[in-house]
Amino acid sequence: LKRSRRRLTGIDREYLKFCSLLERQGLARRFGEGPISYSERLQQARPELAERVRAVTRAYIRAGFVDDTPEEIAELKHAVRRLRTA
Repeated sequence: LKRSRRRLTGIDREYLKFCSLLERQGLARRFGEGPISYSERLQQARPELAERVRAVTRAYIRAGFVDDTPEEIAELKHAVRRLRTA
């Protein structure tokens, strides 16, 4: 049987970039861990990144679950870039 492969959206790709960045710093997302739980754990582990982590998480939730307008997607990309420069 062939497995169906779900194509990732731009929103999911951006969020996975964020997850990969933090995984390289020893803060991998746990299996089944949702974005809010992951964000809370990251904020406890790296308080200096708390605001940037919250910004990425808010933008991801808005773009992925509430309103996937180009503006929301651009905000997510911007938030991930800001985190990279931290």
